[in-house]
Amino acid sequence: MSIRNIKAIFFDYDDTLVLVKDARRDALNNIARILSEKYSLNLDTVINTLLRIEQKMEISGIFNRDLWWREALTQFNITHVPTYELEKLTEIYWNTWAHKTLPQQYALETLYELKRCGYILGLIANTDGKPGLKIKRLFNLIIIAGDDTKEIKPSPEPFIVALNRLNLRGDECMYVGDKAYSDVPGAKAVNMLTVLLTDEPLYGLDPKPDMTIRSLKELLDILDCHKT
Repeated sequence: MSIRNIKAIFFDYDDTLVLVKDARRDALNNIARILSEKYSLNLDTVINTLLRIEQKMEISGIFNRDLWWREALTQFNITHVPTYELEKLTEIYWNTWAHKTLPQQYALETLYELKRCGYILGLIANTDGKPGLKIKRLFNLIIIAGDDTKEIKPSPEPFIVALNRLNLRGDECMYVGDKAYSDVPGAKAVNMLTVLLTDEPLYGLDPKPDMTIRSLKELLDILDCHKT
């Protein structure tokens, strides 16, 4: 696959274009505090319960936070909680997440430069939040897997939908993500060039990304996209 064939660049969202580690932690801790105070529960126990549920739900591809809170409350033998209360918790969760989310270093600069160089830009991310950033207007196409498609990454379905909507072949596209297990398999299945944003060694990965970068800015060198 030749870099010169690339016409479109698709990106993952969380921890690729924005940093969400602290936002995720603070949002979950905020919900734990609310539940602890409302139902007189031990805060550390609630936090640990929510962390286990978060892991379980994400592995199962369940991103509706209302269901997370109901599962947590059920484990504390608290049932018959009105739906509107769960929805309110989810609203608080995402508001905390949005407030704490920070842009990835060089994200906006890189996106603007790639746009200036004539590349089609796309976002392919699993459904789990509210993008809501100003960078949204830079994208020609946004695919939220699980909303716009039946399956989520690492399934190739979101990538196939993106290619069909833009009438492009896989070898004309690059996909940039940060998680090898969810971002590489689906993109490689449709023959996209895969780029992983990481500073960790890649041991035992299958399939492996075509290349790795430590900063989004490196894409400008790879694609020879610089101001003249």
